[in-house]
Amino acid sequence: MNNTEMKTLEVSDFGRFFAALNDGFKPFSWQSELLHSIVETGRWPDRIVAPTGAGKSSVVDVHLFANALAAAGAASRVPRRLSVVVNRRALVDNQVQRAEAIQERMRGALNGEADDPIIVAVAELLESFRTAKEPELGPFLMGHLRGELPGRFLPVDDPSACAIIAATPDMFGSRLLFRGYGGSLRARPRDTAIVAMDNVLVLDEAHLNRQLLATARRIAELQGLERSIGIPLLQVVETTATSARDAAEDFREIGVDPGRLGADADVELARRIHSDKGLTLSPVEYWTGKPRNAKVIAHLVEESQRLIEAARQQDHPNRAIGCIVNHVETALGVSKALEKAGYSVETLVGRMRPLDSAEIQEKLAVLQDPGNPTEIDVVVSTQTLEVGVDVDFAGLVTELASASALAQRFGRVNRRGERKGVEVNVVVPAVSSAIKPQHPPYAGDDLLAALEWLGELREIGAVSPANLDAHVPPVERPRRLLFQRPELMDIEGWARTGDILFEDDELDLWLKDDLEPDTAQGGVVFKDGLPLDDVAAAELVGSLKPEAREVCPANLKLVREVMETVLESHRPRCFLFRDGEVELITEPVPLKPGDVLVIDPDHRVTTKGVIVEAPTDAKSPTGVWPERILTVEVLEPAGPEVSDHAELFSTFREMTPEEATEEWNSRGHTGSVSLSTSIVDLDGRGNECVSWFYVEDPDTANTDSDVGQIWTRSKASVTLADHQQDVADRARELNRKIGVDTALQRAVVDAAHHHDDGKSDARFQMMLGRCDEQPALAKSRFRSKQQAKRAAERSGLPKGWRHEQMSVVLAAASGIDDELTLRIIGCSHGHGRSGFPHTGDGLVPDDYPPEMVATAERLFTLGVWDSLIERTTRNIGAYAVSYFEAIERAADAQISSEGR
Repeated sequence: MNNTEMKTLEVSDFGRFFAALNDGFKPFSWQSELLHSIVETGRWPDRIVAPTGAGKSSVVDVHLFANALAAAGAASRVPRRLSVVVNRRALVDNQVQRAEAIQERMRGALNGEADDPIIVAVAELLESFRTAKEPELGPFLMGHLRGELPGRFLPVDDPSACAIIAATPDMFGSRLLFRGYGGSLRARPRDTAIVAMDNVLVLDEAHLNRQLLATARRIAELQGLERSIGIPLLQVVETTATSARDAAEDFREIGVDPGRLGADADVELARRIHSDKGLTLSPVEYWTGKPRNAKVIAHLVEESQRLIEAARQQDHPNRAIGCIVNHVETALGVSKALEKAGYSVETLVGRMRPLDSAEIQEKLAVLQDPGNPTEIDVVVSTQTLEVGVDVDFAGLVTELASASALAQRFGRVNRRGERKGVEVNVVVPAVSSAIKPQHPPYAGDDLLAALEWLGELREIGAVSPANLDAHVPPVERPRRLLFQRPELMDIEGWARTGDILFEDDELDLWLKDDLEPDTAQGGVVFKDGLPLDDVAAAELVGSLKPEAREVCPANLKLVREVMETVLESHRPRCFLFRDGEVELITEPVPLKPGDVLVIDPDHRVTTKGVIVEAPTDAKSPTGVWPERILTVEVLEPAGPEVSDHAELFSTFREMTPEEATEEWNSRGHTGSVSLSTSIVDLDGRGNECVSWFYVEDPDTANTDSDVGQIWTRSKASVTLADHQQDVADRARELNRKIGVDTALQRAVVDAAHHHDDGKSDARFQMMLGRCDEQPALAKSRFRSKQQAKRAAERSGLPKGWRHEQMSVVLAAASGIDDELTLRIIGCSHGHGRSGFPHTGDGLVPDDYPPEMVATAERLFTLGVWDSLIERTTRNIGAYAVSYFEAIERAADAQISSEGR
């Protein structure tokens, strides 16, 4: 890597960095102003005003460069994490894809691939924050949170790293309040620490999420009452397309003023802001605002055809137009008709699988520039295209929507301002009386306000961003009378994540703009080649649980219809994935929000990969397995697949997973083998075989956290003394790189040094397979979940016994009396908030020394532990203390992932 051209990094280098990431385009003046403000103050502004086309997504570029400057000592300490929160599932995925592209670019630069020295310099500086030894992940980390999916992740294992997080409002907001939707109970404090501390929340189109904005700002205010630990607290930024007129005196706003674009850097922006976009209103009879309206679909098709033909007269190679509608069923109907008419159509809707959506968005990347040749005539979409997707259409047909939604849709047209004679066609009802009180997803009042606003714009005849700034779109009316703010007692209650509740807390009051019940959502996953035997298939699905990328979202009504269709078919079975568990379903059962059905792929339940009431696809989308899985072998699959390793099904019958792994490796393969417990008798004469086996990448850590606590990828066992010393050293390094107040660092390091003391218990050592002559172990060399379960059953440990609870007893008995240290030890794996499954007599066996028994009794029978949890929460702060726990847990996770 040649870094001779970049000895230092300065604020003035931002233009070069920005251009290197953005095909040579220099930053607009507002983007440079944003960076300068952050660098000088260490804080982001309260609001960013950026019309469509002004480059709002550049907040990622600014965040990365500001952190690189801080690493170089050329700027103030700024939040390490940036959370971009947007109210569209597909747009969350789009944010992740852009950040991943930057991540891949920087990873390549660090690996010596030729690149601009500025990219290398920034990548090296960002990498200097990292403590985890994972060069394959790049110099900064990613987080991805969105609902109705089984897979969500946050960069919890390296809180010192710079990170980009993309999330939907409910996924982010619930984690702010210690109740992360879709996450495990034990992960809640850790998730909260990552999103609530050392993080800046950029809430896109904040007027659509006013309650979350109020809650986040209140959380930031309450954090100011906690003990300072030396790092930035939560910072909250709202983004909007137009400047508000009601800002408080101390409210900091940065952005675009269309009337003041004189700088050379803003020539391109000025062209975009004043781009040519003529407005046409196209009335249609029999408008109902409902999906599958044949009259409206026919009108949308007719107007789309007219605009396609008009676009073909333009000079630009990219002549694709957009057609944006309000319902998935309408989009599918328009697409079908346009395809039948011979046009090249791409369809993008929010109810697609993420892997399908990503594939389509990759195709649409060519539409970013009018000069890119493309065969695409029209892109038909729902609200998915409103925000965050960079396309430059030659024309637009859109259904009537709320004014704010229409403003976003207009921004997809002539985005760069290079086209002339561009038409934006809004299909509206022939008479306003056709608009009723509710037309989901919009309220009737909002549609009437939009219609009146469109009438004003029609007088001007154009819908450029400058015109929209002068004629601000009416804000959607509030759907609740008052907004709620969380108080300290609420936070302290939510922070008790260990309490077993009859029903989980309802957070809508603090997160939702609309308190009407949401349409319950679930999903469907398609799996190829499952075993014919139902029990064996259920076991395989349970072992390799569905991932986010393969779930086809749908409301529960549609999911229920899929279940009924499948159970009435030639293969009447499906598998219900709920709360992390899989159940075989052979007759219809009631469904709950978040339920995911896993089905064989030979059922017709989709149109263009989307779950619909009247499917037309010949077959369902192709299923996938988790990326960490090298191969899945099934003896009797429900399909034409035939295993290349047929003889191994019999060979593995009498083997443990450890022995099967050794046999697999002896044949020249790599990986860790997991076996089915279900057996097939091939001929009825005792010729038994395992039903299936799969092989996992040996370099991929097991994602099951309980397994990771006792098994290591190392080929040698890990001693307890070495492990705890390594974790303490790593915690010390994390504290230093994060910048934790030196007066508070010792508690984290001491806790790390004792967090696994409880593993010295003889029963736990038996579970790890320790021999008499060996020193106490922290981890055994095997790590499969099957092996963990079998070893735990042999150990004699009580059900639910936690080694970190025993660690607290041993640490307290040894003289450690610092309450923060003891709390971090006990809560290191998310348990202990505020109790453990066992009281003192169930935790410590009778043969332990009397002082140990007495300490356990005092802590966990007489209530001293519960009082300690309450005092540390109150004295230090719920968010600050959670962050300390997260640092220790991250140090432990990093050392474990390194096989130590």
